[in-house]
Amino acid sequence: MTMMIRHIARRVASLLLTVGIATTLMAQTDDEKPVLTDLSTLPTDSVVEPPHAYNIYVTTRSYDDNIYIRWAPDEYVPWRTLNYWGYDVVRVWQDKDVIEMDTLARVKPLSLEQFIESFEASDTLAAAAAEIIYGKRTEIGNTEAHPNSMASIVDLMEEQQMVYSYAMLIAEQRRDIAIAMGLAFEDRTARANRVYDYVIAPVVPDSVLRINQYVTRADKLGTWKPERYTTTITDSIQPPANVLLKWQRTQQFTAFSIERRCVSRGGEWTTLNDKPYIMMLQAEEYEDGYNRYLDEMVQPGIYEYRIKGYDMFGDLSAPCASHRVEMPDLMPPAAPLIKYIEIIRHEDSHRIDARIFIQKDTIEEDLMGYIPFYQNESYQGNIGQSLLDSIAGQLSQEQKQLLDEGRMMPLVTDPISPDNTILTVDVTGLESGKIIVVATDTALNMTHSMPIPIHIADLNPPTPPSHLRSAMSLDGVLMLSWTPSPEVDIEGYEIYWANDPSQTFMQVGSFYKKDTMFMDTLSLATAEPYRYYYVKSRDYSGNGSVPSDTLRVERPTNIKPQTCRVDSLWMTSKTVNMRWYPSPEPDVLSYHVYRRLEGEDSWEVILKLSPDSLVNNRLYIVDSPAPNMNKRYYYAIETTNRSGLSSGMSIQTSFLFKGEVVLPIEIKLFGQFNEETKKAQLAWEINGLTDDIRKDAYLVISRKKDTDEFFRFLKSVSVNDAHTIDHKLNPGEVAEYEIRLRTNEGRFSPYSNVVKVENTCMPEDSNESK
Repeated sequence: MTMMIRHIARRVASLLLTVGIATTLMAQTDDEKPVLTDLSTLPTDSVVEPPHAYNIYVTTRSYDDNIYIRWAPDEYVPWRTLNYWGYDVVRVWQDKDVIEMDTLARVKPLSLEQFIESFEASDTLAAAAAEIIYGKRTEIGNTEAHPNSMASIVDLMEEQQMVYSYAMLIAEQRRDIAIAMGLAFEDRTARANRVYDYVIAPVVPDSVLRINQYVTRADKLGTWKPERYTTTITDSIQPPANVLLKWQRTQQFTAFSIERRCVSRGGEWTTLNDKPYIMMLQAEEYEDGYNRYLDEMVQPGIYEYRIKGYDMFGDLSAPCASHRVEMPDLMPPAAPLIKYIEIIRHEDSHRIDARIFIQKDTIEEDLMGYIPFYQNESYQGNIGQSLLDSIAGQLSQEQKQLLDEGRMMPLVTDPISPDNTILTVDVTGLESGKIIVVATDTALNMTHSMPIPIHIADLNPPTPPSHLRSAMSLDGVLMLSWTPSPEVDIEGYEIYWANDPSQTFMQVGSFYKKDTMFMDTLSLATAEPYRYYYVKSRDYSGNGSVPSDTLRVERPTNIKPQTCRVDSLWMTSKTVNMRWYPSPEPDVLSYHVYRRLEGEDSWEVILKLSPDSLVNNRLYIVDSPAPNMNKRYYYAIETTNRSGLSSGMSIQTSFLFKGEVVLPIEIKLFGQFNEETKKAQLAWEINGLTDDIRKDAYLVISRKKDTDEFFRFLKSVSVNDAHTIDHKLNPGEVAEYEIRLRTNEGRFSPYSNVVKVENTCMPEDSNESK
């Protein structure tokens, strides 16, 4: 913030100083020297020191016959001041001990009269330079803001900065104008093979304005060659037939020359802009920071574009790499003219044709043909697939939208040949409306004729509506809906009802309904359980269709159905079986069978049965849940009627469904006494073991000695083990072994075969082994 305040203070001080200098300069004639106050002679407290020293930026370029020196003060204040005082151009050459120093010229802007003499009146760039230097400026007391206020000073500062910017920009465009503006000099006395230093020395005294002089070194004569402009061009096609070119903005070039040639016709390179093109918008006004150039009304073909850049010396660079653009055909054909329309009726087939007589003075080479369209305010259909098919499915989305919004329908499936001047189309079923003929070319450019009225007397009845359906609320509010008739001239629909299909149907009101829905309210205080409806369609010519299919609607009830009752229950090793008495009401819609496992809160719907699934007036339910040895399964049934009312859950019944307890697994046991280890060894093979059983199973080994009456538990081992050892069979003892598989939930396999093992060691052998 402090730096910003200092900057503003410096600019305001410079502005005040410039205002004083400009006022003094304006009071002098061209023949008089300016009477400027020498600040050094004023009292100390009245001297206004310039806040800092300004700079001059200088650069040079060496051509074959001259060295061009170009400079610019760093802002408005020194530029405006030096336009009066001028610059000394000093050339210095040094070779060992020899130094040559020459003051080549004192450079100032041309006078207004010299500007007029030096440039043509049509030279707008030179006129702009003269206006910038000699034009009238806003004074401090004549700004839009309050005179002599801080805001007026800021306004004046912004105007001066803009004037300065335009001056520098013009000086970059042309060398002769830069010299006329006192911002450049051509040294045509420079000698070949010498390298010079040039000093641009401001003439203004330091007591008026402190401006640093600047020294720059120039190359030898003829050393400059145009460099190539390195940029990438992109494009987009803009309607009606324009090419928008874009390329990245850089500090290297500020103005450009855009060139184009037609590749498809073998054209030469031509320059599109007669003056240097400058992108006047600031880079921040476009987020992408690109230059833009619009090439307008480009004929179809393949083109190449390239760009040359103007540098600060007004020289053109070598062109950038060319960019190729293919301009499609965007020019529509000339519109046809409908002369008149003739209606033809075919009595044998009841078909109605329209013969459209057209005139088209210009027949383009790429004209594909004609598409007649029918338009009527009552038609609200979508343009549909027929038009897409009529032009090979390549119609643009914008064209489809325009045609759709115009409520138009095509009368042909393919464009009619451009050789025809009489277009015959089928208008059967259409009422009076308008005809439009569209001319389309191979590039799908379209124009249309003026709409012409067509008068058709429609004598054919429309197709009846279809798919009549209903929805009913519990309080008797009925919603009917149907699929509309396919004709485009349907004016509306008539709704008819009766309490019995044998009765005469009565029309609901005497009006036509344009919608395809109808709402009615039925009385529930009646013994009639049903009401019957059908719908007719009617077109704008007054033709009515035959009735649609008749729909039966059942009146709702406010009485919920009774719950189901259990008749009998039984269970097998594989299934749970139930037989229930159904709800006795005649309007039952469905039965939902629920199940839950003991300990769970939520019910699961396992079956949805209709009244048609009853057998001998019973609900038969067969379920195969997952076996569970410890928890019971609970069952219940809910009944709903056609009014959407529920009976609620019935009384629950439960089963402890264990499923198959004995597993179909075969185990073969092997046994022997190992003389080396002095131990009884057992091994086994298991057949039929599945992964789902394995994860919840283990093996139980039983043993029976000669002294035992029955087999006793010996140990349990993992189902993944294949052998084990009996450490407790003593010397001289004989034992029988068997093995079976068990699961954690209580299922088991049959016992294996029995094997007998004898410990053949004598007691003393056993002691020795120990």
